Amino acid sequence: DIGKLSLISFPEQIRLSHEDYVILLGDVAITWTGDENDIHTANYHNNKPYTTLFLDGNHENHAILDAYPVEMWNGGKIHRIAPNVLHLMRGQTFRLGDVSFFVMGGASSIDKKYRIENVSWWSREIPSDAEFEEGIAKLEKCGNKVDFILTHDAPHPIRERLGCYTRDPLTSFLTFIDSHIQFEKWYFGHHHVDANFDDRYFACYNT
Repeated sequence: DIGKLSLISFPEQIRLSHEDYVILLGDVAITWTGDENDIHTANYHNNKPYTTLFLDGNHENHAILDAYPVEMWNGGKIHRIAPNVLHLMRGQTFRLGDVSFFVMGGASSIDKKYRIENVSWWSREIPSDAEFEEGIAKLEKCGNKVDFILTHDAPHPIRERLGCYTRDPLTSFLTFIDSHIQFEKWYFGHHHVDANFDDRYFACYNT
């Protein structure tokens, strides 16, 4: 779906600079093959006029992603894939100007039985207990209040409105966050649909 970022599909980028941020909500697959294809993909994003921020989805090579050095950036941990391409790590809070947001990537692949472990899917697609715990600690430092929540998957009540009734440790964590954290808007990917729930939860696919 990289074509969604083409000049034709996304003409607004003409007005942007590297001081502007475009946030991708997972399944970016900048790290996937570990070869020149990854370099080409990273360069594509790096050469955009804006700075790309992304959280991980389930379709990432998490082994490669986890191998990048960790940096602190605007209050949270990142992996710098390229100078203008930053992976926002799980369980982190960030502040850009007057805006604060919490990030938790990852999701469960429903098609994993058709994939090969450590080749086309990775068990690290689901965050670890340590990442959940760090997320709780980061939110507590913010007074359990942020402007935006950015995730790949969604909490149970929203998933059910999308017709998804399976549960896993991540969706349970997101449901806990939903009921314990004050926030204005929640944006998520993963479900291949554009939808607005109560003008508060936004499933993003083409938007």
